[in-house]
Amino acid sequence: MGRALATLIGVICIATVATQALAAGVLWWHGRLTPSAWTEIAAALDGTPGGAIPAETPSEAPGGQGPERTPTYEEVLERRAAAALQLADRTEQLRSAARAVAAEAQAVSDDRAALSADRAAFERELAKARAELTAEATEQARELVKNMGPKKSVGYLMNLPDLSVVTLIKGLDARTASKVLAEFAGGTEVERARGAEIFAALHAGQPEAAAFDAATGGAAAAPEDPGG
Repeated sequence: MGRALATLIGVICIATVATQALAAGVLWWHGRLTPSAWTEIAAALDGTPGGAIPAETPSEAPGGQGPERTPTYEEVLERRAAAALQLADRTEQLRSAARAVAAEAQAVSDDRAALSADRAAFERELAKARAELTAEATEQARELVKNMGPKKSVGYLMNLPDLSVVTLIKGLDARTASKVLAEFAGGTEVERARGAEIFAALHAGQPEAAAFDAATGGAAAAPEDPGG
């Protein structure tokens, strides 16, 4: 009886091993003999419940933030709308900055124009004041020429520029001017030559002619007239 029982147990064990070997061969033949399959087989042999075997979990997104999810159409539209709003806001900021720069440049240009106008007005006032002062000084010099007489005045006039002498004589009355020119003509050779130059300048309409030629692009202007 005992021998028969031992024989039965041996046959059962051999059949079990043969069945497992056949199953492993079939799995290997179909390419399903993976590490997870070996784990399941070992668990079955050890009597471990199938629930103890770790199940595969869905792949998670990098950073442990959960599985990746494809955004919906509405989410894509919202993202695009937000990006468009940000771009529009940035564009408006750049336009505002450009307007501010243009306004500053215009303000600087206006300040320069105002400064240039003020400078021109100041120069005109300065020239006017100088002309008035020079005219007053010239008139005083004419009075001196009249009072000191032609002979003495020639000595002083010889030390002045030609244009200054022309200006002084031109403002004298005809009688005094004739006497001064006659004194030049009756003097030394240098005085006679100087008198001839003065008379020629008076005849040519100096110093007004030189100023006119300079204004119209003609001959160069004569030396600046110290008087009027």
